[in-house]
Amino acid sequence: MLTATKNQREFYRIVYPVNSGRKFKAARKRELAEVIELSQGGLRIRGAMPGVRCGDVISGTILFAGEPIMTIASVKRVCEDYTALVFIKPLPILNVLNEQIRIRREYPS
Repeated sequence: MLTATKNQREFYRIVYPVNSGRKFKAARKRELAEVIELSQGGLRIRGAMPGVRCGDVISGTILFAGEPIMTIASVKRVCEDYTALVFIKPLPILNVLNEQIRIRREYPS
C-alpha cells in the first residue's frame, strides 16, 4: 500500500488535454513530437521516439509560445505509447506556471 509520503512527486506535473500539448523537437530529428505531460523535471511525448534507448542523452527544443526552450534530457522510458525524458537541468518554474494558466484558460472544464 502506498502512503502519502511514498506517492509524492518531486515536481508538479501538467497533463495536457488531447492535442493541446506543446511540441518537442529533438536536435537530431526533423519531426515534432507532441508533449503529453510536462514538469520542471521532465516531459513525456506521445509515441516511442525512434532510435533512442533508456539512458541515452538527447538535446532538443520545447516550442513554447513566445520563446522556445532548449534542453538536454536523459531518456527514462520508451514505450509504444510514450517516451519519458528527464531534464538534466530543470525547466524554469515560470514556464510550467504559464502552461498551467494557458491550459486552464483554453480548457476551463
